[in-house]
Amino acid sequence: MGKSKSSVIAWRLNFFRFLILLFFACLIFKFFKIQVLAHAEYSSIATKQHWVGREIPAERGKILMSDGFTLAIDINTYLLYSIPPKVNDSKATAEKLIDVIGFETKAETEEDRKQDKEKATRQLEDKLNQKKLQWIALARKLDAMEKAKIESLSLEGIGFEKEFTRFYPEGKTASHVLGFVGSDEQGNKVGYYGIEGYFDGILKGLSGVLSEEQDPVGRPIPVGDYIPLLAENGQDVVLTLNHELQYLIEKKLKEGVERYDAKSGSVIILDPASGEILAMANYPDYSPQDWEKWANDDFAEGEIKDKYRIGKDVFQNSAIAKVYEPGSVFKPFTMSAGIETGKITPETTFESKPIEIQGYVIRTWNDKYFGEESMSEVLQHSDNTGAAWLALQLGVDTVYDYFKKYHLGEKIDIKLEDEEEGLVKPKDEWMPIDLATAAFGQGISVTPLQLISAYQVIANNGIYNRPQIVKEIRGEDKTTTYKSPPPERIISEETAKTLVDMLTSVVEKGEFKFAVLPGYKIAGKTGTAQIPRNGTYDPNKTDCTFVGFAPASEPKFLMLVKLEEPTASTYSAETAVPLWMNIVKELFVYYGVPPNN
Repeated sequence: MGKSKSSVIAWRLNFFRFLILLFFACLIFKFFKIQVLAHAEYSSIATKQHWVGREIPAERGKILMSDGFTLAIDINTYLLYSIPPKVNDSKATAEKLIDVIGFETKAETEEDRKQDKEKATRQLEDKLNQKKLQWIALARKLDAMEKAKIESLSLEGIGFEKEFTRFYPEGKTASHVLGFVGSDEQGNKVGYYGIEGYFDGILKGLSGVLSEEQDPVGRPIPVGDYIPLLAENGQDVVLTLNHELQYLIEKKLKEGVERYDAKSGSVIILDPASGEILAMANYPDYSPQDWEKWANDDFAEGEIKDKYRIGKDVFQNSAIAKVYEPGSVFKPFTMSAGIETGKITPETTFESKPIEIQGYVIRTWNDKYFGEESMSEVLQHSDNTGAAWLALQLGVDTVYDYFKKYHLGEKIDIKLEDEEEGLVKPKDEWMPIDLATAAFGQGISVTPLQLISAYQVIANNGIYNRPQIVKEIRGEDKTTTYKSPPPERIISEETAKTLVDMLTSVVEKGEFKFAVLPGYKIAGKTGTAQIPRNGTYDPNKTDCTFVGFAPASEPKFLMLVKLEEPTASTYSAETAVPLWMNIVKELFVYYGVPPNN
């Protein structure tokens, strides 16, 4: 009995020893797993608990004009934050801060403004009272002076972080070319529209990270180690725009839109020899600095009236993103096809009269006819029947192919976000009436940029240079020059010179000769296009265009002026042409072009 009892005790002792050995064996295995098998995983966890990463923002690249003027640049601003547990008196702190950082208000009376201030102060106090938070943002985009004022208050629990804010020193200048910088759904800065949108990846650079040691409650250790991964700043984009010319056309365009009571307007100046865009503007314009206001459909600045485009539509660069039927300004392209193929000369005649096609009647714009009329006179009188007659002689294949040679109805690839391609419908869909109306710019849609780039062929001896608005990209250690594709010969030099002579006669003898600047040889053509509405053309709403270049024989510049729905007059001769001539007076001075007689 005693032996049996001692055996049980021994067994229990052995089992207890076994459990102890098993426990230590498991413990050793656990240590082995942590130290050896899963070292990387646990090391990573420990690092995350011991180290914190803070973003080092990259400086966004500048956008510059060809003559060095800065259009967009990042400036240093400050984010105001609080560490709530360190704030002693939330109410007093909020009252002092609100006087510096300000508050939003639409109040018209002092009493309403006082109430808005009290509401903003309470909201700020609520943030300061969130004592469980170690960090909370209070305000952004503070300048150095505001930062200094707050620092002079010696407030506990208040600090600053340096950040970059986009700044547009030229205000509204070239706003549709630039675009703006906003935020995506995650709060990241993103470029929208124009250069800011198209080159967002190049401009924004790459943010860096500063890893630093922190204590158990998440506070940085002042004498701890840190590991910086430096940011790579964005690259600069240099444009072909000329500051003086850009300022000129924006000023004149605004005056013109208001004078002729138009819905909107666009102007483009292009160097016909290189294809470089020297100036591009639309009105109404907007401020890239305050783009949020303009995104609000209810917002209207003093000079922006109800009839003008406001809301998000104002961000659209109409010179590249808005297609329209150009009207008679298209006739020179039809003429070029006839001259180049040898079907006509400027002296070729036809009988000016209404033409019936598939149940439709083609008439002149004023329903006046001229009997026997030469092709030069067709352009001078802007005779739709003459253009339609010529197109029918040439046929669909020839007319369509020449339109495509001019790159009409296709994107220019101008390196601006939101470019449209226009519409030249497929050749096999053309009916005889389509051919006839396309000859004078109806039933076919282009952008102002496509139109002026096609005119470049005539002004540049028959050679097409794809327009460009970006000159180069500048990095810290490399500059990339942007070059257009190789020049293309579209028509012969002889045909181009013939068209120049015809377009010069249009200016000297055409329907708008009263508006022409005397003493200068100018070549150009008008286009007054009724706007299609509900399957028909509205005679009271027109798009008015004039494209011209000067001096005609050796042009220094090529310029397009377009007005949308002017109401002072619905004709280009009385709206777009005077505005074009008003601008060109200044251009002759700028380029030093003297009168030739």
